Amino acid sequence: MPLQHIPYKSAGNALTAMLTGEVQVSFLSPLTAHAQLKAGKVKALAVSSATRFAGSPEIPGAAEAGIPGMDVRLWFGLFAPAKTPKSVVAKLNREIGEILRNPETQETFLKQGVAATPGTPEELGEWVKTELARWTPVIQATASRRTDEIQEARKKRPDGLCDRPGRGQRDHELRRTRRRGADRDVHRAIDLGVTLFDTADRYMKGRHERMLGRALKGRRDEVIVCSKFGNIDNADGTKAYNASPST
Repeated sequence: MPLQHIPYKSAGNALTAMLTGEVQVSFLSPLTAHAQLKAGKVKALAVSSATRFAGSPEIPGAAEAGIPGMDVRLWFGLFAPAKTPKSVVAKLNREIGEILRNPETQETFLKQGVAATPGTPEELGEWVKTELARWTPVIQATASRRTDEIQEARKKRPDGLCDRPGRGQRDHELRRTRRRGADRDVHRAIDLGVTLFDTADRYMKGRHERMLGRALKGRRDEVIVCSKFGNIDNADGTKAYNASPST
């Protein structure tokens, strides 16, 4: 089955896109989709590891689901600066390992879609080396293919210039679909009683505020908009600086 890769900025955005029907399938971590799985809002087809996940034993492993040889895991490791004394590393490893081995901690993690598997610093180091050896060729091959696509696209343009492959009508439609989805989310939030919206304008170069501006057309007098650093744009057009939602 051919699939079109949609590069969302975060797993949360990808999950939202699936919940709203913008996409029909997504690769998500147990952490991201665990609550929606339990609530029955999404259906898990398989886990990407070869065997079933203890926290969700009802979901088949990749091999069982008909994808032999697939064994891809999302993992987290605790790292310290390279010059951290070995005695400090050993103490941290020992103390944190005891916490992660606690049955209550294990159970809590499993409920959230995570299996805690503490090990030694040496084991983590070997695991990182294994992952680097495994994925570096994949990344390099992907980058090489991307370069080939750009060069091929340049050949087809008389000016030798090239937008990124995949741009054009299809991506334009995708962006428009995303905007419509964002507008619907904002309207639904207002209908549910939300009256304050906080943007990250300082970091996102105005993109969030532009999106919010489009979504709030015709309903601007119903809400207050607040920037990342507390500068509030009131519905009547006045501004309040270094304010908080309580004001």
